[in-house]
This record gives sequence, structure tokens and C-alpha cells, in this order.
Amino acid sequence: MAAADSPATAQGATPPTTDPASSSPAGSAASPPPSPLAASGLAVDTPAALSNDPGVLFGQVSQELSTAAGEGRLDPRLADDLEHKVSQAQDKLAEGREKGKDKTKDVRKRVRDIRHKLDDAEKRQEFTSTPEFDRLLDHLASVVGETD
Repeated sequence: MAAADSPATAQGATPPTTDPASSSPAGSAASPPPSPLAASGLAVDTPAALSNDPGVLFGQVSQELSTAAGEGRLDPRLADDLEHKVSQAQDKLAEGREKGKDKTKDVRKRVRDIRHKLDDAEKRQEFTSTPEFDRLLDHLASVVGETD
């Protein structure tokens, strides 16, 4: 039976129209259209899940500091100073785990120091951050409970 002879058409109903943006009939519950960026064919990066282990996060911060210094986005002397603070925080974490002591206050202080030094360096144009690095630092601060 041809489409013109279908029962719906024979009773005077109009056949469903098709939305040109999709193959779904107009008015049907279709999935939302892709974002303009995705539709452009450009890669859409979704942020990777971050660890909740402060030791892992400090390692990632250390790597990001090295990368920033290597790319010229961070003054190398400041990178060395910050690497030292990261190392101190990692030592406090390890000490707390080994001795069963709460070193959270010491770790929070190191995170606060790192964030303040980076903020000051950015104001002096000695550091250019990235959204990914900002996200990493914010996540680290939330994991260790540093809210300053």
C-alpha cells in the first residue's frame, strides 16, 4: 500500500512532517541537537575525573608546575619554590599515614600557601594558569578541606 493510500492519509490526516535537523518526525521526543561546538566537528573535551587521593593530586600538581615552567607560563624560580611546598605537603601526608597522626592542618597550610603564591604570581604576570590547573587546585583544596 502506498503512503498516499495509508489509512491516516485516506481519512484526511496529513502525514507527519520530518524535522530537517533530524530524521525524527516533528513534535516527537527526539534527542536534543548536538552543541554548536560538537556540531562544528571540533573535539569536545570533557574533564577527566580527578582522584580523591591527595597524594595523587599533589603529584599531578607537581607535574602541572613543571609543565607550566617548561612552557614559560610560570617563573622557574617560583616553580622550584612551589615544588618544595608540594614536596613538604607530600611528606606531611606520608608522615601522617605512617604514624597514624592527623597532619591535615599541615597539609591544608601547604595547599593554602601554594594557592596564594600562584595567585600573587598571576597578579605580577609571572604565572598564567589554565582552566584544567585551576580545576585541579580547587579539587585538591576541597579534598584536603582547605577552604580559604
